[in-house]
Amino acid sequence: MIIEDVLQRLQAADLALDVKGAAHLAGAQSDQLRDTVYVLSLDETAAANTLLNIVRQQVTLGVGVVFALGNRRDRRGQGAQDEINARREQVRRSLLGWQPDSADDVLTYRRGRLLHMQDSVTWWQDEYETQYMISGGI
Repeated sequence: MIIEDVLQRLQAADLALDVKGAAHLAGAQSDQLRDTVYVLSLDETAAANTLLNIVRQQVTLGVGVVFALGNRRDRRGQGAQDEINARREQVRRSLLGWQPDSADDVLTYRRGRLLHMQDSVTWWQDEYETQYMISGGI
């Protein structure tokens, strides 16, 4: 649910980017015509259970935001960094400190990194994280 909440938030923002889910990332091609951001779940880490009669754990969810931005004006990619930074800032303003309805905490920034540069497209990934609780009986 958290990933869906993030996806909807970015789709509602005025980003001038296509916003898609993880299923679309697998089929994405470097020759795409429009700048796109993909939202996906990266990882989950659960804290230890501290209760005796039930299991209750806090889970940290990593949320990936993958940017695919064309360098159509600058085929060597020299100007790509400015474009990436501007788009990242737009997304950051939408997500940083915002709490998805299905989460127990706000989104915080984890890290960002260059994934790939090829065929005049720069692929960059920012990572955010939030927490939620899971529980069950023993």
